[in-house]
This record gives sequence, C-alpha cells and structure tokens, in this order.
Amino acid sequence: MDEKLLRFEELRLQPGQRLQLDISDYSASRDSSTLLGYNPGQSIIVSTPQHNGAAIKVTKDTDVTVRFFSQTLNGAGAFKSQVLHSSSLPYPHMHLSMPDGVVLGEVRRALRAKVSLATAIVYQFRDEPCKVPACITDISVMGARVERLPEYAQFDDNHEVTLVSRIEVSGVDCTVRVKGIVRNVSDGKQGRILGIEFVEVDDPTRVLLHGYTLSQMLDFAC
Repeated sequence: MDEKLLRFEELRLQPGQRLQLDISDYSASRDSSTLLGYNPGQSIIVSTPQHNGAAIKVTKDTDVTVRFFSQTLNGAGAFKSQVLHSSSLPYPHMHLSMPDGVVLGEVRRALRAKVSLATAIVYQFRDEPCKVPACITDISVMGARVERLPEYAQFDDNHEVTLVSRIEVSGVDCTVRVKGIVRNVSDGKQGRILGIEFVEVDDPTRVLLHGYTLSQMLDFAC
C-alpha cells in the first residue's frame, strides 16, 4: 500500500467528514462520529458518539484512534489522539489533540486486503437459480478470493456470479452487490476456492470497495 505521513492540517478535511473512533476503555467496536471543525495546532472538534440515543461519557486524556475514508483524498487515513475536553453544550462534542501525523493510504488499482467477510454467491446452475454462503478471504476492486463453500455448490470456469456482502465504510453499514466471473476453481483445506474477477462495477460500488479495502489494511496502522 502507498502510504504517506501528513500533518492533519494538510488533509484539509471538511466539516461533515465521517469518522470512526476507537475509544480506549469504552468499546471494542468503532463508534461513528463527524468532524465539526479544527483549530490548526490546537484541537480537532468532533461530535460525541451516541449509544441508545444518548451521547457517551468520555473523560479527559482518554486515548482515541481515529479512522476515515475520503473520496476527495482518494484514500483512507488513521491517527492516534487524546480527548482534551468533552461537553454536552450546546450539543455533545469533544476536542481531540492534534496528532503528530496522519497515516494516509492512497487507493491503487491493485490494492488488496486479507479479510474474513461473509458473503452470498448468487448464480445460475443448469438454468436453476442458486444462492450459497461463502467467505471472502482476499479482496480488491478487481476481484476476490472466495473460500468455505458448501460441498454441494457447483461452479465452472467463466461462471457468472454475483457476490452480496455487508461491509462497513467510515462507520456506515451497507450492502454491496458485485457481479463477477469465476476465473479459476481449486481445492483447499476447507473445500473449493474460487478466484473471481469483478465485472461491470459502477463508480459508487468501486468507491465503497476502495474504502473497505483500505480500512482493512489500515487496521494495523494504529
């Protein structure tokens, strides 16, 4: 992955940018937030994540890892920070410390990520509609490696399929449907393995795939 280390101010992120916050000692999952603004060299102002309709309580000096995907920057970023101040007035928000640097990963055509993503494969076999569960273990905007197929599933080279998966990008869950062609079928320790090339990927889906792939690769960055 092509990575750069930039100052936060160099990103020129706009208010409204969606963020994912990993808040120390609060939750093992990522919490959705929004960039409200920043004062160069001082602090980053973000909305306080909510739980069951109420803003969570976060104390000063709590460690926070921030992740985001920006279509404008053509990449995903991540950085470490700390809570400087938390307030409920005039609305729930937090001031985060300026990071020493932001890791920015730029989208490349062949960018790939190791994943464990549940998917459904929809296809036709002998003129009968079929749908089977599987797991994507490697993905890029160009294609995917699919494993853990049920024994009864039958595929041939050049078989047309559609992968249906739920992914999370910048705190937003969405369902992605991607058409593909089976380019190779092989045997693995857990059954057959499919190598699938994506075809007819529209721009919105391509952006989602970029964001998902980069977010998975940036998990190790912080």
